[in-house]
Amino acid sequence: MPKRGPRFTQEEKLAILKEGEKNGVKAVCAKYGVNDQTWRYKAHGIRPRKHFSSKNKLKILEEGARNGIYRTCAANQISRPTYYNWRHKFGFTKLPRRGRPGRFNEEEKSAILREGEKIGVKAVCAKYGIGDQSYRRWRYKIKGIEPKKRFSIEKKREILEKGFQNGIERVCAAYRIHSTTYYGWKRKLGFTKSPSPQRRPSRFTKEQVLVMAREAEKTSTKAVCEKYGLSPSYYRTLRYQVAGVRLKKSFSPEEKLRILEEGYQNGILRTCNAHGITMTSYYHWKSKFKFDKSPQRAFSQEERLHIVNETIRDGVIKASDRHHVSEGTIRRWAKTLGLEIPRHTRYSIQEERASSESG
Repeated sequence: MPKRGPRFTQEEKLAILKEGEKNGVKAVCAKYGVNDQTWRYKAHGIRPRKHFSSKNKLKILEEGARNGIYRTCAANQISRPTYYNWRHKFGFTKLPRRGRPGRFNEEEKSAILREGEKIGVKAVCAKYGIGDQSYRRWRYKIKGIEPKKRFSIEKKREILEKGFQNGIERVCAAYRIHSTTYYGWKRKLGFTKSPSPQRRPSRFTKEQVLVMAREAEKTSTKAVCEKYGLSPSYYRTLRYQVAGVRLKKSFSPEEKLRILEEGYQNGILRTCNAHGITMTSYYHWKSKFKFDKSPQRAFSQEERLHIVNETIRDGVIKASDRHHVSEGTIRRWAKTLGLEIPRHTRYSIQEERASSESG
């Protein structure tokens, strides 16, 4: 029987492939009665999806148990979830042997570490079929780069006890852990002891605090706190006790209510300037204590006209400070009265004339 020639020429195959890109692979294969496996790879180099027989899958599972799962998956270009799915499907119970002799000698490990610095840890681990923990362990043994610290339960309890005796900040700095990590261990292990600031003796004498203050003037507060292992708030407290440098103002709830009442009677701006606080703090206290009173500064039509005329004559800043009214309020009154305040009128007319004559 004579051998049957190909049904399609090379040009016809390329035309069918182009049509498949437009209309879809399944539609073109059904139209021409062809399979969807080989043409595209031969024409465009697009590799088809790998299909393994049951025999090859079992062979790959045996190879993974013998040489390691990472290496086997990288060699056969399959993912680890696929490998574990085959294990579950075939009931394969063999595991990779622990404690097997090293696959790489010291020179090969050094070469892998150098390659990892160029292409990245994940890429080099996938290429050689090793875990990232093994890579970091090699890097620590060969180059001395220390991996992430791990503490046992006993060591954590020891650190918590040292933090109770010597202070949390000093212990965290000594063991290079964050204070959040310390409090996480404390909550997890049920450690209830806390350092008492009242019982702890003073760590620094008066002379040492003065030396620290002089160093902070030359460098910065942050540098001094890192050098001596104390927080900025504790440093400011020591500086106030020894050098008399006053801290940020703090008011009791009774004082805050008294200031709010004073602002209602005498005006908010005047009260804030008298007590050295911002208007933002005043309104924050007002919202916090639910202080509903507001200063009723009702100006008659004649008073508003008088203030607007003063603003035109003396400037916005002077009129605002004199009558304790904001610039926006004065400009709104002027617009209502049909008057115009020039935007550049910040100073009095006499001052502007003096400056122009001197110029």
